[in-house]
Amino acid sequence: MKHGLALLIKFGLVAIVVFSIFSAFQNVNVWNGLFISIVLVAAAYLLGDLLILRRFGNVTATLADFALSFLVLFFYGIVLGLPYGHAGNAAAFSAMFIALGEVLFHFFIQHRLFRESEFTDEDQPHVRQLINKGLRTETSDEVFPYDVRRKNEKKEKKE
Repeated sequence: MKHGLALLIKFGLVAIVVFSIFSAFQNVNVWNGLFISIVLVAAAYLLGDLLILRRFGNVTATLADFALSFLVLFFYGIVLGLPYGHAGNAAAFSAMFIALGEVLFHFFIQHRLFRESEFTDEDQPHVRQLINKGLRTETSDEVFPYDVRRKNEKKEKKE
């Protein structure tokens, strides 16, 4: 169930970007767009989200998703019959928008999916900071220095 929601969110992100960008360069068939979106989501989820994100973090996983998206979508553009320049531009813009969405998606994955199963708060210090929202204060006897001075004067008078 946890992976199903994550895959659905990722599929929505990738499908919207693929249909938006590639329809500007060529009339994309719905079935071809859905097929390439499913292939890209499956590959990126297995490689980028389940393997690289767990071991190397958000930045590395986002860069890996950008590279994988660019390569898959570039070859998809070539298969569609786009010239190399148009296929490269469409793939670069699509990969850039997918990578921007992946930053937020990785945050969601780290804090919703991985946190319950594998990571502890000690492994991720930023999680501890987000969870621990209580304020900590430090107090001492000298909070009001003039009161301490009066107490000291009273002690000196007694002696």
